[in-house]
Amino acid sequence: MLFEQIINGPTRRSENLKFLKNTDYPVIMFGISKTAQWTTQLLEESNIKIDGYCVSDDFWSPDAKFSDFHVMPFSKVLEQYEKFVVVSAVWIQPFRDKLRKELLNCSQVVACLEFDCPMISEICDRKQLIAHREPLEDLYRSLEDDFSRQTMVRFLNTRISGNFEWLQGIDLPAEEQYFPDFIVFSPHESVVDCGAFIGDTLETFLQKVGSIKRYFAFECDPRNFKELYSKYSGKDSIALLPYGVFDSDCVAYMDFDGGSDSRVSKTGKNAVQLKTIDHVMEEFKSDCTFIKMDIEGAESAALHGAEKTIQKYHPKLAICVYHKAEDLWTIPQYILSLNPNYKLYLRKYVSPVSCELVFYAI
Repeated sequence: MLFEQIINGPTRRSENLKFLKNTDYPVIMFGISKTAQWTTQLLEESNIKIDGYCVSDDFWSPDAKFSDFHVMPFSKVLEQYEKFVVVSAVWIQPFRDKLRKELLNCSQVVACLEFDCPMISEICDRKQLIAHREPLEDLYRSLEDDFSRQTMVRFLNTRISGNFEWLQGIDLPAEEQYFPDFIVFSPHESVVDCGAFIGDTLETFLQKVGSIKRYFAFECDPRNFKELYSKYSGKDSIALLPYGVFDSDCVAYMDFDGGSDSRVSKTGKNAVQLKTIDHVMEEFKSDCTFIKMDIEGAESAALHGAEKTIQKYHPKLAICVYHKAEDLWTIPQYILSLNPNYKLYLRKYVSPVSCELVFYAI
C-alpha cells in the first residue's frame, strides 16, 4: 500500500522553518537565482525575515542586487557577522553539495539549510494527499513495475518533507527523459511535441531513431521558437508551430523568459495563440503515435484537447506530472478513462529538486 510508505510527522521542511523562526542569528541567503526567488517566497509566507543575500566572491559584482538588497560577497558576510545562519539557494547539485560542506566547516556558520522549492511546482503535504488517497492508491497499484512504485513513493516523500535525500536512487540520466527503455520507437512515428523549447527532444529523437514520419513541434515562446525555426525550418516532415497547447483554440497571456518555463499567467503581457491537438491533427490530416508534454502546468488542459486523438490512435504518452500537485492523480485517471488498456509507468530524471517526474502510458 502506498500510504504505509508515506512519511508522517515532522518533516525536514517544517523543522527548518521552525529553526529559522526561533533563531536569534542573522539569516543570510546564499544565491540570487530563481531558486532564491522561490525560497524567499517560501520564507516570507512563513514570516521569516531574511537579513541579506550573498554570492561567492568569484561571482560577485559591485552592482549585484536582489530585490531591495545589495548583494554581498561571502567574504563581506564573514566580516559583518560573528555568527549567522545560511539558507542555501543554489540550484546546481554538485556545486550545492560542495558549498554545503564548505559552509558547515566555517566556524561562523551556525547552520546551512536547504529547501525543496522547485520552480512553479506545488509543494504538497500529507493531509492534501490523504484527501485524494483513493486515486493515488489506484495509481500505485496500476503501475507496471516496482521501480515506478518506488519512484512514486520517493517523489511524494520529497515533496512532503523537503528532504532531497529521498531522491537518491530514482534520478535517471537527463538524456533518457522521454526515451525510456520500455518504449520502442520506429522511423514511422508521428510525434506531437508540446513544449518543444529549442528542439532538444527533437534532436534526441533524430539521434536515437534516425528519421521520422511526422513531427509537430509546438513552442509559443517567440525567442525559443526563433531558435527552433533556425534549426529545423524547411524540413517537410517537421511542422514548426508557434502555438501553445490547450483544451480549446483561444488566446492567452503569458510571461516569457526565453528559457524552458514560460507559462500562462494572470499577469502575463504577451498574447499567444493556443490550439488543441485534435484540431491540429485534423488540419494536417495526420495520425499520432507519440505525445510528449512539458508545458508548465497546462498538461491536463492540453490532454483534454487531445481526447479524440488519444481515443482514435492510442499514442504512446510521456507527460510531465510535477508542475501541479493534482496532476499526479488526475492525469492518469483521465488517460485511463480514454483507454483503460494503457500500461502506466513513472520515471524521475536528474534534477536537484523534486521536478522532472514523467508519467508514461503505452
